[in-house]
Amino acid sequence: MMTIIKFLLIFFLLLLLFGGISIYGLAAGVKRMYRKARKQAAEYMGGQKDDTVTDRRSPEQTRKKIIPKDEGEYVDYIEE
Repeated sequence: MMTIIKFLLIFFLLLLLFGGISIYGLAAGVKRMYRKARKQAAEYMGGQKDDTVTDRRSPEQTRKKIIPKDEGEYVDYIEE
């Protein structure tokens, strides 16, 4: 009876070990595919660009509106 319990315990531990290894391998494969897909998408979209805008105006100028009030025109439209 004791040998059967030992055998079942060893079998269960091996099952857990191989199951864990399989799940880890599957997760690593999914992660690898995700990284590859992101890299390919970035290359397809033209690579990564740095679209940083730096405002070099003085503090007084930053408080002013960029487009003056008198610039532009009023557009009259009719809803249909």
